[in-house]
Amino acid sequence: MDKFNTISAFATLIFFIVFQAGAQQADSKSFEFGQPSGAFTTGFGAVSSKTLYDSSFKTSFVPYLRYKANDVTIGVAEGVSYQFLSNYNFSASVAIKPRFAPYDDGDTTALRGMKRNSSFDLSVKTELDVVRGTSVLLGESTEFTGEHGGQEFDLALRQFIHGLGTPFFITAGVKHQNEKLASFLYGVQASEQLSNRPSYNPRSVFMAFISTNAMYSVTERISLFGNAGLTFYPTKLLDSPIINEHTSFNLVGGVAFTF
Repeated sequence: MDKFNTISAFATLIFFIVFQAGAQQADSKSFEFGQPSGAFTTGFGAVSSKTLYDSSFKTSFVPYLRYKANDVTIGVAEGVSYQFLSNYNFSASVAIKPRFAPYDDGDTTALRGMKRNSSFDLSVKTELDVVRGTSVLLGESTEFTGEHGGQEFDLALRQFIHGLGTPFFITAGVKHQNEKLASFLYGVQASEQLSNRPSYNPRSVFMAFISTNAMYSVTERISLFGNAGLTFYPTKLLDSPIINEHTSFNLVGGVAFTF
């Protein structure tokens, strides 16, 4: 599986954990499956995804490891996070998390000879529960290891769907990536251009996304989860010689074990 698919898969599994906690908060009496203050979670998901770089679907298995102790969370994909504020309807956290390289130079013919490295972001996330089951999510992240210096901003609305007998969420929002990050992900530098791959600078990028998430508790410690996510990128990215699509899609199903 190429690295862009890996990012999408890990992001989905991260969202599952956030979704798990949110579902407990939305309806804790009906769905008592939240994690205790100290817990180790492991699991895996089967991921089928289509990215901007490759029009074909690819499927693979992705593992997940996470440990939570009070306000500190440590995970393979989410890094180290600390929730520094939490009250009845508002929470905020800060994290240092990895941003995996978006692709390898052999993922497609158009990417040959292009190299992107993994890096780390400093991020801040907030969540405001406006009414029961409805939350506004805000997030900002900045790369600080010198790979590209990019920034990303997220704004989303998450809605818990009542009456289905199992936790089900719909999330929709927008994401903004500044010029440095967009160039890192979708651009072609002057040093990377070839006769059939001209240089390209996408400038800053806005995109919309929507996802659905569901989970079923088999036991107090074992849960099944599913996710479907669709992201709509601006059509201007099709001017990039390394981009084949203006949408990406993920479909994930898996199991999680909490100890």
